[in-house]
Amino acid sequence: MNAMHHLLAWLTFVICFILLPTAFAIQADICNCKNQQFLGLLDLATYTTCEKLAPEPKPRDVNYSIHATKKDAQHFIGTTCKATLQHIETYKSFWGATDTIPSSGPVDFSDTGCKRMAQTLSCNGNPMVRLPNSETYAFTRPPSREYSWMTTSKNSVWNCLVDLHTVLTQNGPKDPIISFLGELGADRNKGYASKNHMTVIWNAIDQSPKKKECEYQLVANGSGTM
Repeated sequence: MNAMHHLLAWLTFVICFILLPTAFAIQADICNCKNQQFLGLLDLATYTTCEKLAPEPKPRDVNYSIHATKKDAQHFIGTTCKATLQHIETYKSFWGATDTIPSSGPVDFSDTGCKRMAQTLSCNGNPMVRLPNSETYAFTRPPSREYSWMTTSKNSVWNCLVDLHTVLTQNGPKDPIISFLGELGADRNKGYASKNHMTVIWNAIDQSPKKKECEYQLVANGSGTM
C-alpha cells in the first residue's frame, strides 16, 4: 500500500514537471512590434519579447518666422493718355436731302504728347473736364455738322481721356510692369509704354544693379502649437 502511494506521488511529480514549461511558454506580451512580418506558426521559444512603441511627445508652444529672398512687389503711379479722331462727312443734295457718313480712329501719343496733355489738360486745344470722384479728365464731343447745298462737308474733332492716377506694379527689376492694359515691359527706366493705342507714362528710376542688402526678408512670424 505504501509502495502504491509512493508510485502515485512520483507519477504526479513527473507529470507536473513535464507540463509546467508548456504552461509558462504560452504566456506572451501583446504589443505593437516594429518590422512585422508573417512567420506562420509563432515559435515562442525564439520570439519571447518585442519592442514597445515610445509614447508620443506632448504638444508644445513654439514661435516661428518665415523668410524669403523675393521682395514685395513695388506699386507706383503713372498717367494714361488716350485719344480718338471723330470724323463726319455730310453731303447735301440738290433737293435738300443730306447723307452723313461718320467714322473714327485712334490717335497714338508719344510720351512727350502724353506729358503735355497731362500738364495742360487740353485735348487738341479743347479744355478737358474732370470726371466725378476720379483723377480722370476727358473731352468728348461729336463733330459739328456744318454743310452747304450741293457740297460735301468734312468735319472732325479729337476726343481725349487722361487718367492721372494709373496704378502700376512690378515684382522685381526683371519682371514686367503690370497695368490694367496688361504687361508693359520690364524697363522701368524707360518711363513710358504704348499698348492698344494708349500711352502710359511714369517717373523713370535707375534700375541698375545695386549693392545687396540682406538677401533674406522676413515674410511672416507668429506662434503656434507643434
